[in-house]
Amino acid sequence: MKLTELQIQKLYAFTKKKGIDYIDLQDELVDHLVCAIEDELSKDPTITFGKVFQTEYKKFGIFGFDGVLMERTKQLEKQGLKLFLKDLVQFFKIPKLFFAICIFTGIYYLMSVPKLTEFVYYGVGLTALFVMAYNLYIRFKDVKNSSRKYLVANQYVFLTRSTILLFQWVLVYPVMIRDGALLENPLICSIILTFIVLVVFIGKEQLENLETYMEENYPAAL
Repeated sequence: MKLTELQIQKLYAFTKKKGIDYIDLQDELVDHLVCAIEDELSKDPTITFGKVFQTEYKKFGIFGFDGVLMERTKQLEKQGLKLFLKDLVQFFKIPKLFFAICIFTGIYYLMSVPKLTEFVYYGVGLTALFVMAYNLYIRFKDVKNSSRKYLVANQYVFLTRSTILLFQWVLVYPVMIRDGALLENPLICSIILTFIVLVVFIGKEQLENLETYMEENYPAAL
């Protein structure tokens, strides 16, 4: 037995009432409920839509739709981290390995000049932070200003938060170590800065891929 358009709209209204504002998650939940309700009504046409609906909703447990939201959010963060590590590994393989070596060699050369050590460290760190922040702003502003919210767009938020934490550690941590001793070790500093530069390139690529995915699957969000 197929549900009517009015009944389906009631399901959408219910998901929104329960605090699910993300369009993609609403679609997923409603699709699940529609299939489950239609299946039960096909088995027993005498029961009402409302009764079956309440029964199916109870199956989501004490957290209701919030449990699904938390689970999907965790999945997106894990997916983002997995993609980042996958892209990072590529810089240890040819041909991207040559690029990573060139970056490291150039930074190490500059860091080996005593008078340039601190300038290079903070200069590269702050420049990388600016570039990453700019890329995030350019691609996230349209999503943020859109009246339609999509859970998948939270990847932008995850990337932003991860970037802030990473660069905060890079820029603040050396000050916390005994009288700037870290800055006296050009090898370690060069490794850290090379990693930061690679993060910027990986982040840019991930943002472009995410934007392409959003354009293809959720054009209304942009």
